Amino acid sequence: MHTIKRTIRFYDSDPAGVLFFGNLFRYLHAAYEDFLIKNNLKKYFTSEKILLPVIHSEADFHKPLKPFDTVTINVRVSGVKESSYEINYEVYNNREELAAKGRTVHVVVDADFKKIKIPDDLRRLLELHLIQ
Repeated sequence: MHTIKRTIRFYDSDPAGVLFFGNLFRYLHAAYEDFLIKNNLKKYFTSEKILLPVIHSEADFHKPLKPFDTVTINVRVSGVKESSYEINYEVYNNREELAAKGRTVHVVVDADFKKIKIPDDLRRLLELHLIQ
């Protein structure tokens, strides 16, 4: 499991004073980016030959997330296939209550957006963090 902390920003909230639903994905993606960067795989954000687009995303809210809350985001790999992988996220509020869950599915493609096998270094990382 990989964990980061982030502070909810005022500009990410909606008129009700809670995190705008679409902005949750910005926080989840930041956690995913941090996961790859901390594991020396930043090259996949700048590669023109191997791309890792999100092909599915979903989220559920359980508690409101308010501006200036510091949240904890846990990143877990929940599935690895030949050309795709799934990441699950848990977001905890200041009171350590589960506030949101998210899931993204990524596919590995070449520059022409044709599916390719997950590169060995990325596969090793994903399998190392795979939850059973």
